[in-house]
Amino acid sequence: MLDSVGSRRGGSHNRIGAIWRKNQPGSASSEPAPSQVWAIAVLTATVLTAPFAGAFGALAYIGPLMVGVGVLLNALSRRNATGIPPSPGPVLLATWLVFTTLVTALFSVQAEVAPLVLVGLVALTGCLAASYYRSAGDLRRVESTILVTSSVTAIAFISFAGPRVLGGGTNSWTLIYENSTWINSNTLGLVFAIAIGAGVGRSLRTDRRRLLPVLAVALCMGALALTFSRSAYLAAGAILLLVLVGKRKSFLLFLPLLLVGYANLPMAVQDRVAYTTSGAGGLDASSSVRLELWEAALAIARDNPLLGVGFHSIRPALAEYGAPAGLAFPHNTYLTLLLGTGAITFAIVMVWMGRYFARLVRQSHREPAGPAWTRLLPLTAALVCSFFGEPLLSPIPTVMLVALLAAPYARSASGRSNDL
Repeated sequence: MLDSVGSRRGGSHNRIGAIWRKNQPGSASSEPAPSQVWAIAVLTATVLTAPFAGAFGALAYIGPLMVGVGVLLNALSRRNATGIPPSPGPVLLATWLVFTTLVTALFSVQAEVAPLVLVGLVALTGCLAASYYRSAGDLRRVESTILVTSSVTAIAFISFAGPRVLGGGTNSWTLIYENSTWINSNTLGLVFAIAIGAGVGRSLRTDRRRLLPVLAVALCMGALALTFSRSAYLAAGAILLLVLVGKRKSFLLFLPLLLVGYANLPMAVQDRVAYTTSGAGGLDASSSVRLELWEAALAIARDNPLLGVGFHSIRPALAEYGAPAGLAFPHNTYLTLLLGTGAITFAIVMVWMGRYFARLVRQSHREPAGPAWTRLLPLTAALVCSFFGEPLLSPIPTVMLVALLAAPYARSASGRSNDL
């Protein structure tokens, strides 16, 4: 009798366990929930607008609008597929940014609306995307979507840029953006760098050695080279450096490839890198302007240490301190944050980001074949590119990055994948 009772109890527990596993996100037997299908559609629409966002800026906001719809649908259905509670950090930070912005606006006599609206929209997009993909996403599906759509974008960009470079002579890289409607090269370079980081991170997982990440990384590397974005080159180098440091055995495999690749860089890429030191003062015009902007930005920050001048007053403040006129931001995300919010908020954000980065590094060491690499490498690319511009002030790379950082990683009950 005890055996029969135990068997009935065991059967009951097994049925409950089977039902629980079936309802888990990412399980092999479950179909993608409507919220996950919508999440895939958001990422697809976001990345595929990159070729047209330069000509029609409003297209870049298709993805964020869809994110907002997804958040609304999730709220109405009262469903949370992962059981993960929303993080209060982004909400508190956004509230604090609104408060400091209002305070600086009260004392500003040269406020401008356009930069404030841009920063506000991108900040709102980031908060919505973080909340949405935390509850409705799946890291493996997010990876697959980014790799596929970025590969399509890379093919389109290579088809556009390749003939221009191959048909040109010295400094043919200048022909890429003549009469072009593509988005800013640094922003586009970050799009491809994020995809490269996601592909490399996925290939480092023992259950992910498949054709898709290898093909996507190869296509995005070729497209990134043709953006001629020096910040994107550095971002790709930082990704490679992290992998070589964290995966020391990979160094012996990658070293010959690196030496061959470096010795056979396309002439246009070599011209672009060499152009950096072609100016009369030792630097080209673009680099010289950046140094002037950074010098003025540091002076402004020194004179306005607590709350900064507000995002709405950066342009007139830069002009007042002798920087080149007509530039709304100092071509450095960190200095933009410092000028827009002041030293207090800047310190909070830097400590927050530093702790998160350090946690990802520790996780990548504890679980060398885990999902931490997929978050660490794209985040590293964004941090590097942000030092030389404000590429995250475009919703396209912002939604991609936030989706990768926020989406939960759920293993299937059978250990098999249910994505590409």
